[in-house]
Amino acid sequence: MSHVIKYPPAIPTIEPSEAGRRQVIRNFQFSRHLMRPIVRRVGTFSFDGGDKIPKDEPFLFLANHSALWDPLWLSGGVMRPIHFMATQSAMREPFLGRLLQSGGTVPKRKFSSDATAVKKLRRWAKLGGSVALFPEGARTWDGTPLPLVPGIDKLIRLIGLPVVTARIINADRGMPRWGNGSRYGHVHVEYDTPKSFDRRTPLDEIFSYVDTRIRVDPLSCKRWPVTGKRLAEGLTNVLFACPKCYYLEGLSARGNFLQCTSCTARWRVDTTNHLIAVSRSESLSIIAARERLHQHFSVDYVPSASLFRNHGVLLESEVLTVYDAGGSEMLPLAAGKLQLTPTELRVAGTDYSLPLESIQAVSIDIKRRLQLLVGDKIIEPVLPRESVLKWQFFTKAWVRRAGGNGAFLDES
Repeated sequence: MSHVIKYPPAIPTIEPSEAGRRQVIRNFQFSRHLMRPIVRRVGTFSFDGGDKIPKDEPFLFLANHSALWDPLWLSGGVMRPIHFMATQSAMREPFLGRLLQSGGTVPKRKFSSDATAVKKLRRWAKLGGSVALFPEGARTWDGTPLPLVPGIDKLIRLIGLPVVTARIINADRGMPRWGNGSRYGHVHVEYDTPKSFDRRTPLDEIFSYVDTRIRVDPLSCKRWPVTGKRLAEGLTNVLFACPKCYYLEGLSARGNFLQCTSCTARWRVDTTNHLIAVSRSESLSIIAARERLHQHFSVDYVPSASLFRNHGVLLESEVLTVYDAGGSEMLPLAAGKLQLTPTELRVAGTDYSLPLESIQAVSIDIKRRLQLLVGDKIIEPVLPRESVLKWQFFTKAWVRRAGGNGAFLDES
């Protein structure tokens, strides 16, 4: 069996206190100058409305979420430190984790409402700090707005600060979640004037206001030019089948080009996140290509008919290791080919299996970390090359068919 994977050492967080607040302010003032040349490498940015927000009052900032650097864009336009929530995985990223820690970010356990994290965020607010949440709960893969996390209205009312909604625009092109190539573009942030809700405000009114005000339509919003190279790299994680012939894992990415190994359709990927037809194909957006895959496979949930007919297996992976990822290190549970059947996820040649009805959530962390919530455990099959979104899509579909209805099943 594979070895234990040790996480990078956890970066100590700054606890909410008067001393901690002073340290965060010092860190923010210092990092403004330190980050300037780094930010210039990924693009330019502009802001609208930030100057109308009082600088001596704390607020709850709420925004859409499409890029890893959204916390930087959001705080940059109001020139103040903002306390965010972030998953443990993000806090362990070497550069990003250190940056989040310096701003007093509160680490949050994945798949959990995490009352401890909420209490810490409220303590920062009571100390006079502004705090922020991304109500969608995850980054979008293609710029399409995600549904708000259930209960976000209650959390907004619980925190009790005036709300500033914002829209981060063009980051889905400048820094797409799936992208492995390099891009340089412009990000624009629009801030609304503060709005207060009291304990008598109906929850549906809060929910509707936030849902409307943070929504950015990727097809109609204002855009700015983006440049880049290796634009197709990483896209096969999202497009897990050819959008023309639907051959699973059929796309190969090289530089700016995608090609299907089955039907030989070929596209060039541009900086507007479109697939431009080169040969034996038609042009379409990445959003449209994803929708086409989801619609096709929603009709036929059996991704491998011959494998299912001969062995009762819907989907089979390359050789991998399954880990218990819920602690300070990843503990190996089983190694072999992961198999999805109508009733279970199992590792071929071992006794390890998970009944589908026991799976409460199927989620992707960062870019390629497929994680399953089973009871109080986080199970992580580490896929070396295959699309993790393919496994998320089909596992979710068959968990629903098996009667699973976990509260976090739609978490991205």
